Amino acid sequence: MKKLFICFLMLGLLFSSMANAATKLKGKTQNEIYQHIAFVDGTGEKEHVLGNVIKVTTLAPIGGYSALLGIEPYYHPEKRVYYFRAKNFFMTVDHVFGVKGIELQLENLTDNAIVIDWNNSTIQIGESDGIDGIIVNNSLLKFGLAKSIPLVDNPYFTDEGQPIGSNDTIIPPKATIKVNLYSSQNRVRLDRNSKWVECIVPMSDEGTTKATITMKIAENGVGHDYTFNTPCFDFPADYVAANKDDMKK
Repeated sequence: MKKLFICFLMLGLLFSSMANAATKLKGKTQNEIYQHIAFVDGTGEKEHVLGNVIKVTTLAPIGGYSALLGIEPYYHPEKRVYYFRAKNFFMTVDHVFGVKGIELQLENLTDNAIVIDWNNSTIQIGESDGIDGIIVNNSLLKFGLAKSIPLVDNPYFTDEGQPIGSNDTIIPPKATIKVNLYSSQNRVRLDRNSKWVECIVPMSDEGTTKATITMKIAENGVGHDYTFNTPCFDFPADYVAANKDDMKK
């Protein structure tokens, strides 16, 4: 009994540490709040010309929030995040905000068709170590994900949770397209329907979270790797100032 009491006490202290370090936001719903996530000006270029072959424009981060479940810290409770506290008649639920993917605009600068080989490309969202994060419904939401194959537009998974690879993207000469990229590592099974879906990478409230993307692009059958970083993503400073909730209850 004593050991059980100590265990619950430690969990309580960890959760308290996270709540004190995190930024609590107020708003109508978590759905309304996460749509304000945007790139931070001055933290990186939104446009990249890669090898005079392709112009990549980072249009927006694809935001989201944790599932409708409670949160607790894992390894590093001092990690700073944004969260929203929803209350109903039965329980209080904390929703952590983060990013699921990146919306890109891709422009072919050449007079030839180019081919993007996504299955030999990589995406990394958040910190590089991929060790710590928060636990949601017994699944770990990592603050950083190792490099993985990007999933394009609507990601799908097998029943075993393996990502279904994306087809190559062919861009005609001088043409422009838009794509949404997700990390194939960022998936979680939903207990209520046993399906695998993409999940968020919790976003630092210090505006330091970003993505690194490497694309394998072939022109006339010759392939090259091109790497770029997105700007950091965060809530706009004026939005946080107007919606920061200092209440700890």
